[in-house]
Amino acid sequence: MQHFKQLPAVTRVVINLFALDGYSHKDIAEQLNITETTSRWHLAEARRRLKNALQLQQHKMVKYE
Repeated sequence: MQHFKQLPAVTRVVINLFALDGYSHKDIAEQLNITETTSRWHLAEARRRLKNALQLQQHKMVKYE
């Protein structure tokens, strides 16, 4: 949850609308006044950042065990 809160605001909104609320990129783009491509970029960026943060956290946990 901590990593999620550290995402930029628009990126966080896009991943919420897409992953949790089931909105399409077209719907997200219309709601946020951005392009569908930008919506896709924010989703990919959120996934990339969260994946990296979780991998780093996992690495730290393994290191200290």
